[in-house]
Amino acid sequence: MKRFQTTLFCLALLALQACMVGPDYQEPHLELPAQWMTPLTADGGRQTRGDVENWWRVFNDPILTALITMAEIDNRDVYRAEARVLEARARRKLAGAELLPTTSMSMAASRTETESALRGINTELYNHTLDASWELDLFGKKRRTLEAAEASEEAQQEDLHDVLVSLYAEVALNYVDVRSYQTRLSITESNLAAQTETYQLTQWRQQAGLTTQLDVEQARLTLENTRAELPSLKSSLGQAKHNLALLVGREPVALTAILAARGDIPLASADVAVGIPADLLRRRPDLRRAERQLAAQTAQIGVAEGERYPDLTLSGSIGLKSLEYASLYSAGARASEIAARTVLTLLDFGRISSNVAIQKALREQALGLYQQPHCATSKTR
Repeated sequence: MKRFQTTLFCLALLALQACMVGPDYQEPHLELPAQWMTPLTADGGRQTRGDVENWWRVFNDPILTALITMAEIDNRDVYRAEARVLEARARRKLAGAELLPTTSMSMAASRTETESALRGINTELYNHTLDASWELDLFGKKRRTLEAAEASEEAQQEDLHDVLVSLYAEVALNYVDVRSYQTRLSITESNLAAQTETYQLTQWRQQAGLTTQLDVEQARLTLENTRAELPSLKSSLGQAKHNLALLVGREPVALTAILAARGDIPLASADVAVGIPADLLRRRPDLRRAERQLAAQTAQIGVAEGERYPDLTLSGSIGLKSLEYASLYSAGARASEIAARTVLTLLDFGRISSNVAIQKALREQALGLYQQPHCATSKTR
């Protein structure tokens, strides 16, 4: 009979373990246009996430690739984003560990002395035990916590991806600025040399009576205007190099060698794979992060609702206990203990209900944040 009752109790616990309080997350279905207002050409097809992460390679510029690699290694924003990923990963592991039992080992010795009114009884107790405890996740509160932690980790990974995409864009833009200013500076210097010769020739022609003084003044003004552009171009080039150095985490002088040779302005193919609007949105790391944050917040509702249900903790110990140290490790000192403890909140004056309402409101906020860019895309139909 006892065996049957034990089996029945274990089956009941397993059935309760399958319960999960709170709503199950489902990605919201959003109405999006099947195509852009201007139909794509046959070459403007789909683009994979890997294409987006390495988009700068379409320029076929090894210097740009080297600068982006340097930025990935030394940029402080990337450091912080990576640290947030590590924190979220540790929190996810912590939430997973909460589902498992804990064990500990203890050794203790005590001596109790009483006065003569209690017959002067003196006792000693020695024990060496191995203890274990396990809080059963009967209603899924801890599993919802793990679910939220997993979604939060994925959100932080998308945040890191967002930081990298933004960093790549800033590096590429400033690199294009550097090459543009170098090209403009080279053209201006060539124009200055040509206009200097023209001015000299005009002076000689005026001295020979072949042209007027007005022609000489026009040539001089053209030369001076071109010469006046040089300081501004050099200043803009220096600022672009400085911005680029900040992005890659180096001193500006460290980029002197790599940027010394004037290169062409990077040009990409005119045909860019775009895909349908839904594909474009799914590639945006900020939207993928918002979707994962929505999933995490949905799970937090279950965590809050789990506070309404009882907690059951099983504990036990096995070890050695004796009134004398000399006999602590003898065969007769073996001892074991098993216990169960349940805790149920009876009166909290609305604390749990208020927390559930807070988590639901936070979920609505997360849903609105996720839907906003989709609504903007739908308006382009």
